[in-house]
Amino acid sequence: MTRIRRTMATLAFCAALLTAGLAQSPALPPEDALLRQYLDRDFRKKHFAVSFGDNRHLEPNYPPHILERGFQNDSLLKLGFLNVRHYAKGDGKTDDTAALRQAIYDASFFELTAYFPSGTYLVSEPILCRASIPRSIVKKGFFLTGARDPRPVIRLADRAARFQDPKNPQALLQFWLPPMSNRPGKHPMADSDKWLHTELGWKCDTSTPAGFMELLGLRDIDFDLGTGNPGAAAIRCAGAQGNYIENVTIHANDGFAGLYDLIGAGSYMANIRIVGGRYGIYASRIQAGCIAGLRLENQRELAFALRDYSKTFPLVGFEIVKEKGPVFRVQGTGKAPFLALIDGTVELGQGGPVVEIERPEREEDGNIFMKNVYVRNATAIVQGGPHPPVPLAADSPWTHVALYASCLGLTENVVAGRPVRTDSRQIEPAAAPPADLVSRHLWDEGACPHPLDPDVVNLKDPQRMGECVARGDGTTDDTAAFRYALAHFEKVLIPKGIYVIAGPLTLGSKTKLIGTTPTHSVIQVDDASWQTTKPQTIFSTVDDKEARTMIGHFSVLCRYGPRNLYAPLLWRAGRHSVLKQIRFIPHVGINGEWYRAPAGEWPHPFQMVTVTGNGGGKWYGLWILSFSKAGYFRNKTGPMPEYRHLLVENTHEPLAIYTHNPEHAVPSAEAEVEIRNSRDVQIYGIKSESTKDQKNLYLIKNSRNVTIAGYAGIRVMRKGYAFFRVVDSQDVLLGAVQMSLKQHTMEPGAYTVLQVDPRGEIGVPGDRNVNLLIQ
Repeated sequence: MTRIRRTMATLAFCAALLTAGLAQSPALPPEDALLRQYLDRDFRKKHFAVSFGDNRHLEPNYPPHILERGFQNDSLLKLGFLNVRHYAKGDGKTDDTAALRQAIYDASFFELTAYFPSGTYLVSEPILCRASIPRSIVKKGFFLTGARDPRPVIRLADRAARFQDPKNPQALLQFWLPPMSNRPGKHPMADSDKWLHTELGWKCDTSTPAGFMELLGLRDIDFDLGTGNPGAAAIRCAGAQGNYIENVTIHANDGFAGLYDLIGAGSYMANIRIVGGRYGIYASRIQAGCIAGLRLENQRELAFALRDYSKTFPLVGFEIVKEKGPVFRVQGTGKAPFLALIDGTVELGQGGPVVEIERPEREEDGNIFMKNVYVRNATAIVQGGPHPPVPLAADSPWTHVALYASCLGLTENVVAGRPVRTDSRQIEPAAAPPADLVSRHLWDEGACPHPLDPDVVNLKDPQRMGECVARGDGTTDDTAAFRYALAHFEKVLIPKGIYVIAGPLTLGSKTKLIGTTPTHSVIQVDDASWQTTKPQTIFSTVDDKEARTMIGHFSVLCRYGPRNLYAPLLWRAGRHSVLKQIRFIPHVGINGEWYRAPAGEWPHPFQMVTVTGNGGGKWYGLWILSFSKAGYFRNKTGPMPEYRHLLVENTHEPLAIYTHNPEHAVPSAEAEVEIRNSRDVQIYGIKSESTKDQKNLYLIKNSRNVTIAGYAGIRVMRKGYAFFRVVDSQDVLLGAVQMSLKQHTMEPGAYTVLQVDPRGEIGVPGDRNVNLLIQ
């Protein structure tokens, strides 16, 4: 009898737990069922007003999970944030794998940012963010952000079964897009529905990294790989442009790596710290943008492994502490990886090399560029492969690598105006490195508000904005709302929406204007209101070298017609200002149709972005998209040689850009980017694309103290033009300029670098890499 009572009591207790659980949270579907739901046409029709393949901004209903639990009035949803606590516990005890998986997919599908409040989110399996489902899910992207103080932690359970094989590493968050070669049809997303249901069968070969991932954003989230997980990494993504990861600490412990692969050329990572792990970063068979501000501590094998790497990689502002070298290892199998190290320290305990090169298949693989790097307790700076050994300075606590550029294979160094085929070295003893090598490349955290800080004013908040509240519906004129907010508040949030602007806006010296993401917060110019005979500017800063102006995480959509010329940005804020992840999207059209302007219209030259006066600061992720199909601009008779994607002119304040992605400028323009009559300009990481109509990529004219480190892209270069044209300039340094010959087409007589000065023209042919140019 006692046993029966105990059994009944146990069953009752279990039933009560089950009932309580069901009442608290509806059952979450498995991953495959979740993705099939998004492909279901009835589901699309229910939640969207137009076809799922339409990439226009939509106002969908909220996720079914949110509606079922009654959270549709959550104030965060109105701003564009999906609180993952509506799915997950975040208590460090409950397994939140399935909950986070659905929260992240729901956020992507419903055009929201997945917001992680402070807490510890325990996971036991990989969360695979597949951007391979229909095309518009790619356009929407995956955006994750956390609370700032303290940051949330995604923690892997100890000894998790899926993370035991270091030969097949798995990431907690794995962002994945199928390789182009596996897709049917000519378009990357052709027949995606049919392909997913039949050929893919819902199984991703995640051992093969895939490129072309765009619109990924992750910030203010930390990771902990637990213990007993030798096959674990925190994040894996192989991508293209438009991605960013910032403010992340990873405790890799005894795991495989903190980061497995990197986020893509034309993308950036900033303020990253990785502690422990077999590797800090393991990059394989992918291309990457710039990392600014990286700390790697106590990795067991390598701090940074570049394996089968195919693009130039600049690492700017870093601290690495490790027991024994090598710190970096570069391996190539038919690729030509370049490694650029700038402003950093490497401190070892028991010797070993800083960079080790494994002998590649081609002699040009493994070129190294270093500038202002401090090394302690190493046995060599570079060793292995085809490199002659690079020793340290003798009898000194530190060795200062002021400059080092190897010169292998199809690579040249240009010194004093002459191409040479030998290494360049400036290595000297030093007492100690400067204390600010990392911080000089990062923003002041206090100057960049979190979008959910209490003192940030929401443009849609009627209590703060009154009658000037913005709509963000893509139709209403929100110019007055922006002007009111910029005049009365220091910190302003652009919530999710499309905001129509009909007139110029001025950013003050203390203005902080931020969006949720570049995909969700969009400013669109009202075509009919910009009927001008000469260009006007949408956003202008005050001309102040002490300005603390900051803008970030939104897009500016420019629709050009026959009489509405305007420039998105005129920047005159000084060295303390910040720009982060701004996307400028130019289009030419009238009523949705591409406009074909006859010769003679739009005679006034203009620039998309101009830096002048006291303009300067730190910019992260400047992405200017193309004028492809752009009517007049494709008309070669159109006189617009002075057009520039970016013009830096007559400025003396320091300007640093961490990843610049200019693409497909006006064909008649002499250059996509020009630095003219300026000084103290640094560009770290460039990715570009062009067609056969393009001319010079960068034009550096009458300027001084200009540094460009790290270039890769896909371009066609015409006879007589150059990737980098340097005219009458001093103290110019180019480093790690790599021509990926499989992705570039060079007409005979095209140049990688062309110098023009009183000595005449001195050029490096377009089929050559340039690892160093000193002018």
